[in-house]
Amino acid sequence: MRTKFLDLILATALLAVVVSAFSYTWTPMSPTSLSGVISMSADGRIVCVCPSTSGQLRISRDSGQTWYIATNAPVGGSLSGNPVALSANGSQIIACLSSNTFNPHWIFLSTDFGTNWTKLNLPGLPNVFSGYCLACSADGSNLIAAENLGPIHFSTNSGADWSTATAPSTNWVSIASSADGHRMVAAVRDERVYFSTNFGSTWTPSNLSTQKWASVCISSDGNSVGAIGTSSYISRDAGSHWLTNKFSNAAIACSANGTTWMIAGAQVYTSSDGGVTWTTNFSNAGWGGAMSADGCEIVVNQNLGSGGLTNWVGHITPAPQLKIQPSDTNIALSWLLPSTNFVLQQNTDLTTTNWVTVSNSPILNFTNLQYEVAVPNLTSNSFFRLLAQ
Repeated sequence: MRTKFLDLILATALLAVVVSAFSYTWTPMSPTSLSGVISMSADGRIVCVCPSTSGQLRISRDSGQTWYIATNAPVGGSLSGNPVALSANGSQIIACLSSNTFNPHWIFLSTDFGTNWTKLNLPGLPNVFSGYCLACSADGSNLIAAENLGPIHFSTNSGADWSTATAPSTNWVSIASSADGHRMVAAVRDERVYFSTNFGSTWTPSNLSTQKWASVCISSDGNSVGAIGTSSYISRDAGSHWLTNKFSNAAIACSANGTTWMIAGAQVYTSSDGGVTWTTNFSNAGWGGAMSADGCEIVVNQNLGSGGLTNWVGHITPAPQLKIQPSDTNIALSWLLPSTNFVLQQNTDLTTTNWVTVSNSPILNFTNLQYEVAVPNLTSNSFFRLLAQ
């Protein structure tokens, strides 16, 4: 049987320098006056802005084109590094919120894209300077909440029950989780970067030196890890070895497979080869940003100086790679969760245009962020393609 693969061809070079390629097309979010810490679901569709002073969450369900105010949620006002975490499809949102900027901050959970909210059973933290850093697994079952001035808490049942991790009580500023929640990474402001390999239960320091850390990220399988502070560091082997450069910025993010990277701060830099070479994509990005699982969509805060902040969406056309392998009596097809809708189509003859949409609905595998479809093993030639909608 023959198969058709849709490959994204990337030009790479073995130099840690900034180059001019792989540029995103930028569009301002509407309204452009949104100010706060920004987060995005793995599929790029759900975007949340948690206000940095006071006011309710702003949530977009169409990649930042239109917004609504989460009126049923308490207000924001947390200055923690990542006070909002989303499941892969954005249906589950966990956020650090308060009745106002200077009242205690609690953890709230929504399981319906931000419509309704429930306060979780974690301590309320005193004020804006002591919020939570948050992360979750792709399916939202494994949650992690690190106090800015205290311990790390973890849950393996979507926040119904919590335990306190074996980790220092200190100034945690950023935390991130692999797709299945098994591997996690967290950073302390003026100390170390830490790893967990048991769903956040215990933590050990990495081999990175002490510095003023700002942000961490991790790929879906936990093998690619990023950390940024006074310099940026990227590992492709779960933190054993690191590639470094002199970028000093506010946030770092990577795609699910660890191929595409973003560093946001004074400028936005992106890499399409695992952090080896970098592109200057956008200037004056203020507080940071987020990246979709396929790396084809990013959101950033732009620093306008005295004019405040605004938010932008950067986009490149996805070209997902279609994978195929035998599975019992079926053929298993899979592709990385895309930031644009694709349908799987089938044809028996490439000389014709008789492409037919496969009726089997793809199922998202939350452990690796791959869409998966099983089709019967055919005796004749069969060709497959992904078509953007």
